[in-house]
Amino acid sequence: MRLPCLYKPVIYDNLSPDLDDVFSEVFENNENGLLKLNIATIDIKIKYVQQQYAKSRLQDIKDKEEAYEQEKIKFDNAVKIWENLGNLINLYTGNINDYIESISKGIEILFHIYSGRLLQNFHNGLGIFIEADGKSISFKDTPNAEHDVIFTMSSGQLSSLVIAFTMALNHKYAKHSLLLIDDPVQTMDEINVAGFIDLLRHEFRDRQIFISTHEDHTSSYFRYKFGKAGLETQRINFKNIQNKMEI
Repeated sequence: MRLPCLYKPVIYDNLSPDLDDVFSEVFENNENGLLKLNIATIDIKIKYVQQQYAKSRLQDIKDKEEAYEQEKIKFDNAVKIWENLGNLINLYTGNINDYIESISKGIEILFHIYSGRLLQNFHNGLGIFIEADGKSISFKDTPNAEHDVIFTMSSGQLSSLVIAFTMALNHKYAKHSLLLIDDPVQTMDEINVAGFIDLLRHEFRDRQIFISTHEDHTSSYFRYKFGKAGLETQRINFKNIQNKMEI
């Protein structure tokens, strides 16, 4: 009985051209090295390659986990900073709103009186009311009115409103006796100017007041009214001062 062939014939047409390169690079064209190969050696090599691949994959996973943890720490810190900033913004906004409301309540009576004396030709000179919701301030001709009066006022009336507001702030919260007013009557009518002067004469007698104007007759009128109230006045002409400095 004949034994079957242990080796199958090689069909060289099935060999890939790359195998020639492998034989040349790995075995250096040495057939003895090729003959030393066996299934067990190849299995060991396969297991070694698989093991190294697994180790490489595990190391890659470990590196990515470490990178993830580092980025997660950064993200968590950013979230904490964002939350802290949000709390600070809320605290800051709340304090501002409380401050606006406190300031408004502190001057609402003075402003109502001053605006009435300056705006004698508006709303029968009854004065304007301040309303604050903690976020903004509005001016109403009657309490709880729907519309803000600034949208129906003339430029002169708006000037009087602003002056009344700033004078109320000064009277209530100023820590010094100096009052500087820059050309307050430029857009005010005669009635409002008269009310403005009377307000300064009676409510701000304890202040040292500097009022600038480019109109001589306005300056003369101011000094006349203050003089009638027994207040000392002085005219300062900056043009003359400048001319003296240039000589």
